Amino acid sequence: MYAIHLTANDVDVISTVGYRYAWSDALSGLGPGWNDIEEHEAWPILFALEKDMMGNHQPFPMLDLGSPLAGKLFEFWHSIV
Repeated sequence: MYAIHLTANDVDVISTVGYRYAWSDALSGLGPGWNDIEEHEAWPILFALEKDMMGNHQPFPMLDLGSPLAGKLFEFWHSIV
């Protein structure tokens, strides 16, 4: 099982980006606090995170890569084995 802790601000950012990108769409069902993510749920999220990078694009479009949320997403992404 995997977990990611999101603040209310993180959830607002995900909601603001909305369905424009695969990463935010995949995370749209998560709420503030600890979100436990089963193995079978983690892989589609991982694929969504990587989908936005196709064609050598940077990860997480519309998200500041230096933001706390980006750090959480990178950590979550690299934890999936």
